[in-house]
Amino acid sequence: MSIARTIAHPAEDERGTVIVLFAIVLVPLLLAVGLAIDSGNLYRAQLAAQNAADATVLATMRNIVLAGQWQVEELAGARLGGSTPVALDVKAERMEEYLEERMVSLAKANMEAAGLGESLPKYPVNVYDISYVPAGAEGAEDGIVFRLSVTIERPVDLLLLDKVPYFGVEEGVVRATAHSKRETLNLFVAFDNSASMQCPQTGPCTCLQSGSAGSCPAGATRWDALIEGLKEFSKFFDLDHDHVVFVPFNLTASTFTVDDLRLRHGYDGELTSGIVDGYIEDLRNHLEPWDASNICDALTEGWAALDSDQPMHAVLFTDGAPSARRIHFTTDAVRAGGLQAHSLGFGGDSDYDYTFHSVGWLDFTVEPNVFRNGPSLLIPTAAAKSGGMTDDPAVPIERAACQSGLARAQPVAASSDIAEVGNDTFSPCVLSLESHLPAHPEIRFDRGIDAAGDDSWTFGDFAKTYYHCALMIGDHLIRRDDGRLHVIALGDPSGTPPSDLYGDSNDVFSRKDAFNARLALDSEQMQRYMQLQDEFGAFHAADFDFDGYERFGGSGATSAEKSGRYLPTHDATELRAMFAEIARETALRLIS
Repeated sequence: MSIARTIAHPAEDERGTVIVLFAIVLVPLLLAVGLAIDSGNLYRAQLAAQNAADATVLATMRNIVLAGQWQVEELAGARLGGSTPVALDVKAERMEEYLEERMVSLAKANMEAAGLGESLPKYPVNVYDISYVPAGAEGAEDGIVFRLSVTIERPVDLLLLDKVPYFGVEEGVVRATAHSKRETLNLFVAFDNSASMQCPQTGPCTCLQSGSAGSCPAGATRWDALIEGLKEFSKFFDLDHDHVVFVPFNLTASTFTVDDLRLRHGYDGELTSGIVDGYIEDLRNHLEPWDASNICDALTEGWAALDSDQPMHAVLFTDGAPSARRIHFTTDAVRAGGLQAHSLGFGGDSDYDYTFHSVGWLDFTVEPNVFRNGPSLLIPTAAAKSGGMTDDPAVPIERAACQSGLARAQPVAASSDIAEVGNDTFSPCVLSLESHLPAHPEIRFDRGIDAAGDDSWTFGDFAKTYYHCALMIGDHLIRRDDGRLHVIALGDPSGTPPSDLYGDSNDVFSRKDAFNARLALDSEQMQRYMQLQDEFGAFHAADFDFDGYERFGGSGATSAEKSGRYLPTHDATELRAMFAEIARETALRLIS
């Protein structure tokens, strides 16, 4: 019998076998197909739930950061009838209640966008376990300011698995949890406190320039606008837990933190925005603008005050040209004539090696225990705190000549006097004008300038070294350590388009766009940002080039990652918005 005949005409006892086999195979077949289809649906729903949870947490986190953490916490307290400061568990409870409505709405909107919304009452989107954990609370992690969490759960209808006899399952449940945290900040904000900050908020600063009366009329000043900008900036951070260092600078740079202000005001409780506003307002009257702008020292002191093990963030505000930097001076010379060496930073004379540290002088001889501005020197080199260069032998100087120079020198109000002071009066005291990076003596620049000065050097030549020092510090101390430097610059531009990278170094009142842009940006980015116009009207890429200049930069994406922001303005009333913009961008980088 052929095979074909056997199949076509099965034996009598084989009839119905196919039906039985089909019934037996149907269950695993449905199970297999159901697993394939429904597991795919479950996976899609799980992915949608996880995406919704992630988006909900990140969007809420961004909202807190962009609005300002203090502002959101205080809104939560006001809405719930409370006040700040409060206990951590109370703060967490208020924030959770305040954020719940927003987070539930966001979660459901994201699920709806994925096609898994609540079109059927049978399949609700459940949003729960919303938690806000501030630093210091139970369960908080080290290195965070706060953590936010949410869980989303939704039933999912099964198309085939519920049809499987005996094994049918009508629905499955997907669940997703997301966490986000705002890490602690490691930042310094350096702000110009030089004489030009007395100028009016808008318009050219003519009241301090040559031929003027040497003082500015009463009214709103750049200093007033800066104070308001600092208040706004501080609202975006938690100064109880973030490491924020304030660096006011003029001839020298000082550093302080909120803890120092707490000590000054005798307060050890939790900070609120109102308390910090009061602290910053106190600076308006106690930090009177005077003298020159030592941007080099400001960046160095800020860098030294940060935690070297954490990512660095830096903000610099200036309203003119750099007109001072560090000096090589001996301890004996500093103490000459009963004048006390003074660095506005914390610590006594023994904490600093003045051979490699910038100094100003305070005169206590006029009235006991009351300091007045004593002699000052505006010619510098880079310096390091004690410990970096302690093996260097002291270089002898002619004490009598140095004493004579100190006695004749008074604080220099007009920057045009710097060349005379540097070349003639102080040359016996200055050890060298060769610069190096703090704690990195192998990185030197401005080689070949001797201590005695050179008659061919003008003030403009000396002033350029102030630019060089700041640029080297920005590249090699901040960017090299994966830091990011933002620059806000105020004033009328030196020229548009600029024809000189220094923007006329003899003019210390105008805004130096090429310098400030290069300070904030990597060298590659700066060349994309700005071009110079030569004497023939042609444009070309701009970059500084001086003896010993060592670029620290990359190209393309690498370059952009190392660059900060440059925000120029000629109107001081815009400072508040600019500081807020930088604060938001910085805080957003702390979300993970």
